[in-house]
Amino acid sequence: MARTWRKVAERLAGVAVLGALPVMIGCGPFFECEGKTSCGSSDSTTSSDIVLASNSSTGSTYINSWTLSSGALTAVSGSPFLLSFAPTAMVVSEANGYLFVASPAGTIYSYALSSAGVPSNGTAQAVTGYPEASMDISSDGKWLFAVDNATATAPALRVYSISSSGVLSAVTSYALTNKTGYTISPKSVRVSPNNDYVAVAMGAGGEDILAFDTSDGSFSTITWLNTASAADGDNAIAWDNNDNLYVARTTSSTSTVYSVLIYNMSKGAFTTSIPSSYTTGTAPSAMAFVDDYKYLYVANKSDSTISSFSQASGVLTQLGSTNTSAPTSVSSLSSDKSGDYLLAAGYDSSSGIQVFSVGSSGILAVQPTTAATGTTTSVPALVVSTH
Repeated sequence: MARTWRKVAERLAGVAVLGALPVMIGCGPFFECEGKTSCGSSDSTTSSDIVLASNSSTGSTYINSWTLSSGALTAVSGSPFLLSFAPTAMVVSEANGYLFVASPAGTIYSYALSSAGVPSNGTAQAVTGYPEASMDISSDGKWLFAVDNATATAPALRVYSISSSGVLSAVTSYALTNKTGYTISPKSVRVSPNNDYVAVAMGAGGEDILAFDTSDGSFSTITWLNTASAADGDNAIAWDNNDNLYVARTTSSTSTVYSVLIYNMSKGAFTTSIPSSYTTGTAPSAMAFVDDYKYLYVANKSDSTISSFSQASGVLTQLGSTNTSAPTSVSSLSSDKSGDYLLAAGYDSSSGIQVFSVGSSGILAVQPTTAATGTTTSVPALVVSTH
């Protein structure tokens, strides 16, 4: 991001050499190191601006890899790459050395990323037996969080330590709960930039927010955010660097309302901001911050648009009078390594990945380069980027 300290660090950093690798997203549908107190570096293998997306036009079991330069995507040699399964979640390690991918069978695999953005053969790292709905990695690069969508059994949030060689080790798990009795359907897990809190969006089940200790990977106190009815749905969440939690919610009462709600963590309890909600497009399903949390973008799956906001002190301001056109059924967003571009993934076979430049005022501008991906609507179309 041209406007953050990361760019300075990137100019000074060399490209590490990929060595021998043992066993084995990002920063989320938004995966980058912006505004975070520290970012791991021991597994760094690339300084390239790499974009990876699942659900390729070649098939749902492939991922595409591109380099991004001046708003243009260029396919990495050998792309798309066959995984033999359709990913349910993806995340890139903080120092870009590994791509972690979850399978429908409930296994998390690791793929070492070369400096050119080529993933190695995958190695199974963790087996839960349930497909992971979402994964995230702490800003210090030490912990991977995975939440499964085993709604028929006991959905859980799991924590794994990440070694410098990319090995995952199970540390603890937490059975998701709520106070309303509405169905828990995990959608997204996000860790706050300072690693103090981990939040899980659970559809009608609202949110679980847990205090996190990055020294040992343990949870302590928990706070719940409740939806108003069993027909509501919280599908995406995001944190800013002031412990404000942003929730993309569909409220189904007398009339359906689609919005972003903001909650501030203060002394262990959440309070809503004023105004407490901001209107989005239909069915908001993913969010991404850009430029040190100055701009927030929301992917609206049902009307294939992106809502744009500026953010200051936990208050949003809508940018522009209309939403930006996006790929069909857009459901995943990621800021690129530079922070100058926003990537959006959907299901359009001719332009499933759309690149937008981020203007100085946060307004998105469609770039001419698109890429074919996201052809099967029954599996997620996911996009992640190096940091």
